[in-house]
Amino acid sequence: AEMEGTTACRINELPDSVLLHILCFLPIKVAVKTSVLSKRWRYLCTAIPSLEFDHKDFPLSMEEAVRQQLNRLDSPIKGADLFTVLNQFLLSHDGRLDSFNLSLTLKNDSERRLLGRWIHHVIATKKVTEVYLKTFLSDNPNNCYKLLLTPFSCRSILQLRLSRCYFDSQEGNEVVLSHLRSLSLRDILTNEGLLSRMLSACPQLEDLSLDLFSSNTNDMQIVIPKLMNLRIVYSEFSNLKLIAPSLQFLEFDCRSRFTDKACVSKLEGDLVRLKSLKACTCFFE
Repeated sequence: AEMEGTTACRINELPDSVLLHILCFLPIKVAVKTSVLSKRWRYLCTAIPSLEFDHKDFPLSMEEAVRQQLNRLDSPIKGADLFTVLNQFLLSHDGRLDSFNLSLTLKNDSERRLLGRWIHHVIATKKVTEVYLKTFLSDNPNNCYKLLLTPFSCRSILQLRLSRCYFDSQEGNEVVLSHLRSLSLRDILTNEGLLSRMLSACPQLEDLSLDLFSSNTNDMQIVIPKLMNLRIVYSEFSNLKLIAPSLQFLEFDCRSRFTDKACVSKLEGDLVRLKSLKACTCFFE
């Protein structure tokens, strides 16, 4: 008992910055429970610089969560759906936010609009540097979620990972990710125009990953002057032209993940600085 008390005192002697770093490694439900430890810990979890939410950790629907709370069948954090918990967290969050990681299922337009407000808040207000977003549209499973980014509000983002969602940059509503260094796009059906517009919004991009990425056009072109690392796996392209004079590391595999079909692709480009190449089911020209 004496040793446990000594350990507890030592933990309390740590500065808030160290405690917040420790809380980043805990599941969000566990981190919230630390608020009952003492007055100092009460609001500490609202300043966590890295937030990660997964819909699998919140299996209840919004209606079931409200019913449980009204009937007092469970604690607020256990008897809550992801949308309620995340909305409360973002409203009460106090401090900087470095990383925002979110995986969720969207069932209707109302939830899609709410997600849009969250993303705008963490980017425009919190100046987040890393955004990881994975979505699934249960009411339209064949489509991807369109991430609405406002012009000139995304300068803080350094790393962006999107799964089954995308953004667009069109004339009159240009999106400028002027400091983005790393971009990952997964499980997206696109066309040459959309991919080109996304990449044109990232002039400083150094790392690009396309996974389960497919296009409805035969020819694709990637033009990124400062690109150093390119990974294209389980993606279907007939012809791919690379204009990436700074490219050093390339992984290219056009096999289908779900069938034995190999999509033979032609890869064209002047790769004079290439140091490492891993290629399958393609030929160079």
